[in-house]
Amino acid sequence: MRWRAQMSLSMASNSDAFRVLQDAMEAERPPVVIVIGAGVSFGATGAAHAKWQGLLEHGLRYLRDTNRIENEVCTKLLGDLKSAFSPFDQAKVLEHAEIIQRLLTRSDEEALQAWLENAFGDFRSTPGCTETLDVLLKLQQAGALLLTTNYDNLLADLTGLPVVTRTDKKALLRAATRQTDGILHIHGHWREPASVVLGVQSYDNIVGDTLFQDAFRSLWMHNHWLYVGCGDGLQDPNLGRLLAWGSRWGEAALEHFFLAPVSEAQRIDESDERPPNLVCIGLSDFGGIAPALRTLLPAERALPFQRIKAGCGLVRPADKAQADDPFPSWQEYLDGEVPTLDADADVNERLHVHGWAFVLDMASV
Repeated sequence: MRWRAQMSLSMASNSDAFRVLQDAMEAERPPVVIVIGAGVSFGATGAAHAKWQGLLEHGLRYLRDTNRIENEVCTKLLGDLKSAFSPFDQAKVLEHAEIIQRLLTRSDEEALQAWLENAFGDFRSTPGCTETLDVLLKLQQAGALLLTTNYDNLLADLTGLPVVTRTDKKALLRAATRQTDGILHIHGHWREPASVVLGVQSYDNIVGDTLFQDAFRSLWMHNHWLYVGCGDGLQDPNLGRLLAWGSRWGEAALEHFFLAPVSEAQRIDESDERPPNLVCIGLSDFGGIAPALRTLLPAERALPFQRIKAGCGLVRPADKAQADDPFPSWQEYLDGEVPTLDADADVNERLHVHGWAFVLDMASV
């Protein structure tokens, strides 16, 4: 089992879990895609309609308030929708999404746009709740590509980068291949109703978009993906289809990571549909996401110190005896069988309590 349950978020535990991503983020062109789900928008805004269920409930109430459905119909559909999410039934949820999308496009071409603007036009993060967004900004500036399933403008507002949807294939390709910067909104953006993926028909459209699917698969194959705030989004008909396709490559694929609270990470890890290359990392609480992500930032780590790697000059090669090379072997580093100083315990404690420690000694120490 590859799930890593972390009851506390120590720097060491995150470093171990994210070692592959940390190395990738140090590249000149980091092969890292961060997939940002509804949980991030919800955490930054507290808005119920940041999540899928809340958005569909918002849509039903909007249909009622604009006299497109009767109050009794709205009440019944809200009850059915609640049942579809408890427990989660993807087929039934998609049926409700299709009802909303069809009712909003049946008689008024601008109704869908009006609803999306009503939901997301004034969508803003709450002061004091932007820690995760702030770290995502730094990761983007360090070279990671931000990809989201959300319709809102939080990431574009944060980074100042343009929104990129599948409706503009040239912009999509340029952003996906890092020729230009942009936020990839794979399920659309509220300002572009034609790009929004909501109901069954719109999912069929995106699944049948061969150019988009080719770009999607190429991104999956050539990058480490880190899922943040995704939850049930991994069962999404579009994203889930990609993961099912990727599973055929087995463990030959690059490692991808799913970051979530312990219970959610365990559920995904124990699922029969979990791709072989997906490592699930459980956090003790959702507020631990920002500290975990921060460990991926090259600028946040202990420069000018460098992490020891297997091939560096401070590691004794396996074919050399200790008498010929005084440095520990790589396995001795991994096993912690390296001589320590009494001061190490004090430094470790200060790092744990304060997050930093200043060490002053003679030259070369």
